[in-house]
Amino acid sequence: MAKFSNSTILSKIGSSNQYMTPISNEIKKLITPVLNKSDTKEWAVTPTLSKWPLIKKDEIQEYTFKAKEEVIEELIDDFGSDNDYSPQKIKEGKWEGVILKIYDQPIKFLPNKKKEVIKGPNIDATTMTAIQELASAYIFREAIKNGADLTSVDKIRKHDSGKFYKEIKRIWMTVGKKYIKSDEDAELSITSGEWLENFYKQNVRLLQELKGEKFTMFTRGKTDGYQASWYDQTDTFMEWVSNQVKQFKISKKDNWNPADVWLIKNEQKHRDEIEEAMKGPTTSRRMGVVEANLNQFNEIFRQLFLQKQIMGISLKKVSGDVADWKEVNVTEKFFKHIESIEMKYMGAKCKFGPGVVTAKQAARSQRKNQLPTKAGYFTLETQETMITLKDTESNTEFEIQIKANDPGKFDNLKYEPKDLKNKTARLGKSTSAYVDDLVEYYGIRGWKRSYKDYPQSLATVFPFTKTEQDKYLGMITELKSEGVDIGNVTPLEAVINIRETFSRTSLPFVANSKLMQVNWLYNFLTLSTKNRNKMVTDMIFLAEKAGRRYGPYGKLY
Repeated sequence: MAKFSNSTILSKIGSSNQYMTPISNEIKKLITPVLNKSDTKEWAVTPTLSKWPLIKKDEIQEYTFKAKEEVIEELIDDFGSDNDYSPQKIKEGKWEGVILKIYDQPIKFLPNKKKEVIKGPNIDATTMTAIQELASAYIFREAIKNGADLTSVDKIRKHDSGKFYKEIKRIWMTVGKKYIKSDEDAELSITSGEWLENFYKQNVRLLQELKGEKFTMFTRGKTDGYQASWYDQTDTFMEWVSNQVKQFKISKKDNWNPADVWLIKNEQKHRDEIEEAMKGPTTSRRMGVVEANLNQFNEIFRQLFLQKQIMGISLKKVSGDVADWKEVNVTEKFFKHIESIEMKYMGAKCKFGPGVVTAKQAARSQRKNQLPTKAGYFTLETQETMITLKDTESNTEFEIQIKANDPGKFDNLKYEPKDLKNKTARLGKSTSAYVDDLVEYYGIRGWKRSYKDYPQSLATVFPFTKTEQDKYLGMITELKSEGVDIGNVTPLEAVINIRETFSRTSLPFVANSKLMQVNWLYNFLTLSTKNRNKMVTDMIFLAEKAGRRYGPYGKLY
């Protein structure tokens, strides 16, 4: 495996005379930030890097680039969800890597050496979330209520002559029984995931914030498969509060408050007080009354949080040496601060170039939609719209991804921001109903929030007629004039590609979602510069569930 410097790699781009100079320059711009992840500025490459692209039998072949483990890990974090590179995360034996597509040249990035790690059972995300939240609640209870010193991995393992750690493993075995078949499986999962490191760091930071407070209830809600004397699942606070927020037209608790665990004093007393305070006008469904009652509900919870009576905590796995703590929606000072922040809309990408259906997309479409879709069939190059914005005060850039809530079927849009400086720190989803409310709040009347209000086929259900095609041609033309990156196509070619994607042998729901995105973006860009900036700022805080309409919580991360 030969080694090549970054400059040598860049010099090879276009050497096979496949690209015009402008395209070669664009490819160099695309790969440069990827190459610069290497501290040594050198990559081990196979097969030998003689020309770019690597063509055999009229097909572009894959290069493999190798560097230090930490370089590859950083590369995956930074580019593993970036749609400019069509990323595909991979695992080859014990090697974790990613395939990035640099224009049309795929490159597999792998570590050239890998530290040995203990391989644990592969547990699905939903089950793992339930396990780690329940274990966190158990540890918080033992440390806060019973005064146990659980400030290191060793102390967690040895507490109460090992009985405490045995119960943690029982949480793994009962909640994760589909995957965890033995005590050894539980040990492997805990060790490989470095979960005890996470738990003690969370615990140390939380104890600093609570300063001797004594809570009586530690809960995450009902957890299938787990029963223990310390954990009452008969009528959990999580289920109770989830039912309470429904009166405010909030379908899911997480759309009000993202807290994963609750620390509570005198639970029944506070439940009774809250229910009594909310009696009467809550039966009204008039929006003004609903909003007023939600404000009252939130104020009650803020006071209880400040008094350390009921504290909801959002848990994120701790990746650094120490955990951080942030209080959200708790004080008037917090609200005034976020209300003073205004981010700047920087631009958008809504690409309409040609793409091909992947094997994964085809399988998913066949499963969900019974369409005769096959890998290699025509589709659009991307399924999403990306909006870029910047917090000029902190010089932080964000990106908001707009796409179908379920990309494998006809569905409404979701809005997911991410911090481009810290891509591992997930902001969450902006509540779709609230984003739709923002559209109306800022005076936009042309936006419709249901996918059923947009073309879904060529000839049957809501067909993409010539009239509709002309309408969207006008919209896309306007997007391009506003500086939106529509890909390497003209507005007319964009409409043709959408029409082609509506074929039953392709993915019609992709075209439907793209039209929704076009409509949303077109209407957004009718706003003044000031209101554009205000609206994207609001969307960032909606993702974090930060604002007066959301409940108070502490973020432990």
